[in-house]
Amino acid sequence: MGARRPAGSKQWSEPFVVADYPGFPDTNCVLFVDRHERLWLFWMTFVANEVETTVVNYRVSSKYEGSTGRPDIWERQELLLLHHDLDRFAAKVREASAPLIEKASPERAEYLLRLMENAADKYKSRTGWMVRTHPVQLPSGRMLVGVYSDLYDFSLVAISDDDGLTWRPSDPIVGFGTCSRASCANATARSWLTCATTALRRSAFPERSRTTTERLGRRSSTRIS
Repeated sequence: MGARRPAGSKQWSEPFVVADYPGFPDTNCVLFVDRHERLWLFWMTFVANEVETTVVNYRVSSKYEGSTGRPDIWERQELLLLHHDLDRFAAKVREASAPLIEKASPERAEYLLRLMENAADKYKSRTGWMVRTHPVQLPSGRMLVGVYSDLYDFSLVAISDDDGLTWRPSDPIVGFGTCSRASCANATARSWLTCATTALRRSAFPERSRTTTERLGRRSSTRIS
């Protein structure tokens, strides 16, 4: 559902449906206006009511200034599907997880082993990603959409260099609990993704959590180019 308040007005429009797959939970709606003044709506749908079954959807409209408040038409609606290099994806997760197993409690060791097993699963690596924060478009035109997984307990970035026609994933930002993330771009067009950790208190990228203003440990390098 959505509602709109025109600039200078004190009144919101009546609520209206912006996206709905009948019978499926639709959640985490995110709005974004790109450099071409197109309105994007990102949201996720639970296919089978479990966190590993979510898919990210998006709609695009260039006609959304009508008197009703709602977009007059959505020109595109697609799934944001991310095709990983599975060997690289699994290796990144294994690289961060394996050294911790020896000193971990039995419960934590079981969690880490399961994490590495899931990272090698093609289906699980491609579903279960969720949106929550606003995308960023750099001066170059590159679009960055932060996504996270409650199955893996970490995040990554969906990247597009053709104004959203195609998407590819960054390396996973492995930090064990790096799920609450926000993205921004500064004046030099450098892109940042900040993750607040909850489990092992490791930051991902960059080194300081903007949600706690607390240094959370060493920075881990993540390729988003």
